[in-house]
Amino acid sequence: MTLFRNGRYSVEVASDGAIRVKPGDWISKYSAAIHNDFTHIHEYGRRGPQGEIIPVADPDRIRAGETLYHLPTRAKAQKPAPASLRTAPAASRTASARPLSRLQQKEVVKRILEQEFDLRGDRARVLSRAIDIVGYTDNAATLLEIAGLLGRSALATAGAEALAIGSIVLFPVGAIISLINAAETGERMYGMRAIAYTTTAWAFGDAIPDKSSRIIENVKAGPHTPDTLRSYHKAWSEASKSAVRELEDTVRKLKTRSNSYQILLRALGEDNRQKLCRTLLDGFTPQLRGTALKVWNSNLSILYPT
Repeated sequence: MTLFRNGRYSVEVASDGAIRVKPGDWISKYSAAIHNDFTHIHEYGRRGPQGEIIPVADPDRIRAGETLYHLPTRAKAQKPAPASLRTAPAASRTASARPLSRLQQKEVVKRILEQEFDLRGDRARVLSRAIDIVGYTDNAATLLEIAGLLGRSALATAGAEALAIGSIVLFPVGAIISLINAAETGERMYGMRAIAYTTTAWAFGDAIPDKSSRIIENVKAGPHTPDTLRSYHKAWSEASKSAVRELEDTVRKLKTRSNSYQILLRALGEDNRQKLCRTLLDGFTPQLRGTALKVWNSNLSILYPT
């Protein structure tokens, strides 16, 4: 008997490929445990009417207590293949027993993760984008982490305030908000932009921008002194460094991998740098009033990383 384990999924496979189905089991979970991939669901069989081993026609229909067979393990243990495998009726080898198309692969992954973590609405849409980013193969461990973050609102339970996109918690900013609230209005808004740019760069693995050239040009076009520019650069530097610390601290608190958290952020922005950055910038809007709000809104057209 061999135990295969991958994250929350495990399955015991006998030397002849036999698997005793337990309550709550899915073939896609066996696939994740064995292959780190939810889509090897065509590799399982069961006893047919004459005792022959035939592929499972519908992977969604398995019963607790029945015995299934992991066909590659069974074939490896019995060379040449037994007569029951060689003579299985052709009609039993249905299309569902063949490798899945890319569209079918995605639907299998989405279905199991949505059901496993009760993902609906915005969360299901973000999961779908994450699957597109990660791909459909060799990815079960990463997608399990991402779905877990979405499913239990883990970012909120990490113990920090957060910006929210719909019902999905995005990014802890409590410590940074305190820092930039202490600044002058212009510096405060510049620090907010630094957070958005830094988070976007971190999520996509870009070099973190050290300034917004467009905003600095706007500042230079108005009344300013060398001290004004130094204050702006300081606000950016402090907010950017704080954002990186918060991101890394969140990864530690969530006990997840940086890569999984980065993919989640990318998925929240539809895998588009400008959309993620704009979403973050929009998240700061409720904190501004009056003239500051007007200036902020007028600058929202300035796109990352300019």
